Amino acid sequence: MFASQVNSCLADGHQHDASEFQLFLLDALHEDTNQVTKRISFEQNYKGGSQIMNDAKDYEKKSRLFSCSPVNKIFNLQTVSELSCTACGEQSATFEECSLITVELPEHASRTSLHHCLSSHFSQTTLDGDCRWNCPKCRAPKPASRLTKLWSLPPVVVVHLKRFSMENGDYAKNTMPVEFDPGRLDLSEYLHEYSPESAEPYRLYAVTVGLVHLASSLSITHGM
Repeated sequence: MFASQVNSCLADGHQHDASEFQLFLLDALHEDTNQVTKRISFEQNYKGGSQIMNDAKDYEKKSRLFSCSPVNKIFNLQTVSELSCTACGEQSATFEECSLITVELPEHASRTSLHHCLSSHFSQTTLDGDCRWNCPKCRAPKPASRLTKLWSLPPVVVVHLKRFSMENGDYAKNTMPVEFDPGRLDLSEYLHEYSPESAEPYRLYAVTVGLVHLASSLSITHGM
């Protein structure tokens, strides 16, 4: 009953995971407490690089005219993704707010660590093939490097371990053990080098096993 009140999609008779329920719940709470009555949308046309701090200030100012609630202040972290065209060097930066970090588990391994998953998640990747970047300077799809880093951190960080994937039209679960220190999680190495944030270590607050055994999440909060 409560799940259907959060979002009608959760009462459709199908399986839903804990992270999906959390996203619906936080979104519902955010909408109920959103302090912005008239939203002003905006586009991001940031270049990043040496201008990244000015870009961040502009994004912060404009985003607060679109969405602002106590829920976001507690749970929302901010990331910045920087693209660089390998052909001409053109750069672009995009900021994003989200209420969790979803990390992939490695394939063909017997066990892993949360540190390894986070390091992989925030490592540099190459956009090529069908995923090439439509470079505004080259005016054509070009290979590009992409690096996503944390820009700001909330009091509570939720890490979602993506254990399920689709195989042959059905869900397949990765049951790999994930090691982590419940007393200390240091996210400072994943912060952007120009971020003004001083990342204090987090400690484990709660573990959520899938609502219908489809996912698991870690809720981590700042230590005292």
